[in-house]
Order: sequence, then structure tokens, then C-alpha cells
Amino acid sequence: MGYNNKTVVNTILLVCLTLASVATATEQEGEAALIINLQDNPFQCIFNGTNGKRFDLGTLSATLSLQTSNATYYIMPCGTFSDKQPCGALTIDSSVCEVTTKNQVQKRLGSIETATEPPKNQSGVMTVLYSNGASCPSGATSQTYVTFVCQKNTNGELRSVSTTDNCNYKFEVGASIFCNKGGLTGGDIFLIVFFSVLGGYFLLGVSVQLYRGHRGVEMIPNREGWGNFFSLIRDGGVFIKNKITGGQSGAYSSLG
Repeated sequence: MGYNNKTVVNTILLVCLTLASVATATEQEGEAALIINLQDNPFQCIFNGTNGKRFDLGTLSATLSLQTSNATYYIMPCGTFSDKQPCGALTIDSSVCEVTTKNQVQKRLGSIETATEPPKNQSGVMTVLYSNGASCPSGATSQTYVTFVCQKNTNGELRSVSTTDNCNYKFEVGASIFCNKGGLTGGDIFLIVFFSVLGGYFLLGVSVQLYRGHRGVEMIPNREGWGNFFSLIRDGGVFIKNKITGGQSGAYSSLG
């Protein structure tokens, strides 16, 4: 029993929607989480992100720094300063600190706490919050948001530091471990499967038509259905537009 054009088109659309759902599920698999272990040596700060992303901040350089005109900023991405390090005079553990240029005053800017993935419209692979720093005039405590970005051929570099109130800070750290290693995303998988299925369909269809003695354009499987495919898409688009705008739907042309 043959299939009419609408059946063929509906089947194709169903396959596309199914593949898109699988790709989306693959892309969003799991939730981001940060596992911290500062008791063992070496320290471990492992970030398990979505879509199989996994980074260990413990593999970065132990201490990163950036000097400005007023102060030098230090960060241990995974760990806390000891009495032999730049901010060792602090009496409370800190992963991020500031040392003023003039008087060498040390200030706690936070310890590692949580990590998230930035929205897709923002740069960076992950953002880590270092909280519970020194007290601020407002009564809150200092905290630092550190965004980690791709930077090739380095094991960690503190690229920029900014603050508007000397209480909330933003750092940017670059390292090669945050560069894309070329893995497949959900969208890549969708395209590969979709075009593989589509290509297999045409190859099988052409082989069957050739076996039946058809030549030229007659070898295209379900030629009439494909000929009307874009017409159906156009009619569907007009129908949706009229539903949204309140316009009057025109009659569908006969598919013969």
C-alpha cells in the first residue's frame, strides 16, 4: 500500500523532532557541580559541568597574580594561602587576596565555595565564587567571582581584575584546559544522524527505482511528495502566521 504525500512529510518532521529532542537532552545532560577537597595533597577542585565538561582547578598553577598601580592581586584557584605565601599574614584561610602597593596591607577577598556555568551569551567556561572575605563598610563580606576562559599555551594566567566598591570583585583567569578539545555537541550529533538517515533514504530509494527500470529524475524516491514538500511548508507557515495575526487562512491547494 502506498503512502500519500502528507504521510511522508509528517514522518520526516517526526524524525527531525525526535532527533532534535535527543540532541537537546544530550546538550543538557546533568547539572553543574563543584567537588572540593582541600584536605588531601594535592588539592582537588573538580568541576563537573553539563554535556560532559570536567575541569580540575588543582591542575592549574598554584598561585596566579596581577599587579596594578595600587595593589597586587593573588589567587590560588584550588587552595588557601599558607604563612609562606604572599598573603600568609592573614589569620583566616583565603584563596584570593589583595596586597596594597603603598603599605603592603593584606586583605582577604574570599575562599572557594561554588561554581556555575555562565549563560551562553557570556564569555567563559565556568565561574567560581570565592566568598567570606574581609568585612566591608556595608556589613557584608568581600567576595570574588572568577570567570575561567580559554587561553592556549598557559597553565593559568590572571588576566584582569575589577571592582566598583572594593567589596565585590571580578577576576578573569585564562588557561588551556578550558579550551574546546573538539568534542561533539548535541547539535553536531543531530546533524550527523539527520543527514545520515536522509542520505540512506535517498540511496536506498534510488537503488529501488533503478532496479525497477526508472531513469533520470524518475529515480528520485517519492518524487511527487518531495516536489510538494516545500509547498506544504509554505502553507504551514501561512497558517501559523494567520493564527498569530488573526488573518484569514487561504484554502490549501490540491496535491492531486
